[in-house]
Parts: sequence; structure tokens; C-alpha cells
Amino acid sequence: MVAAEQNAALIQVLNGILAQWTAPDFTTAVAAREGVVLDPGALTLLTILNNSGAQRPSALAERMVTGASN
Repeated sequence: MVAAEQNAALIQVLNGILAQWTAPDFTTAVAAREGVVLDPGALTLLTILNNSGAQRPSALAERMVTGASN
């Protein structure tokens, strides 16, 4: 049982790190520190395009959890 508890603790720590690194305030601050001034939505969009490549606006809207008209 000790190994299972250690694995659960490790996963919890990793989830916390991931949550911090992907938080809008954190990504905006990191970008600003490098001279890139973008809002969190723009940074999310650029991350999606970087990871997945070009895609239709409707696919981007779906990935960003927003309507195609936004």
C-alpha cells in the first residue's frame, strides 16, 4: 500500500505543478517577462496552434471552449 500512496502523492504534486504552469496569470507573466504582451486567451490560442498546427476556426473555437462567433 505504501507504493500506491506514494504514487497518489506524486500525481497530486504533478497536477499542482501543471495547474500552476498552465494558469492564465502565470503564462501571461512569463510571456510579459520576455516582452510578449498578450492576453491569456491569445496565449491559449497560440499554444493550441503550436501543438496542433493550422485548423479551421470552428475547430479552434471548440478547442477553446467558445462559440465560433466569438
